[in-house]
Amino acid sequence: MATQSVYVNELSSMDGKKIEYKITTCEKDNCEQYGIQVITDAKDYHEEDTVNAISPDKNFVEEIITYLYQNSIDTIHFKDVLEDYILQSEKVD
Repeated sequence: MATQSVYVNELSSMDGKKIEYKITTCEKDNCEQYGIQVITDAKDYHEEDTVNAISPDKNFVEEIITYLYQNSIDTIHFKDVLEDYILQSEKVD
């Protein structure tokens, strides 16, 4: 799995909490798939969460990452928000 940093959100109002959003790349069934890794760092706290192979559409995954970044979603709520985002996008299609 390869990762590439897309955004870093530094929240000085939350005692220097930093949230990093990365796009992941992996092969699944001979097709390149993209996923998301979220890393939360704060004083005395570090957590990482990853969901691989969300979609073969890199632009779709980048849109999700932008949404997560704009709303400062950290690892605690990452998977819930991701699931809701995907369900909402399926209803639109």
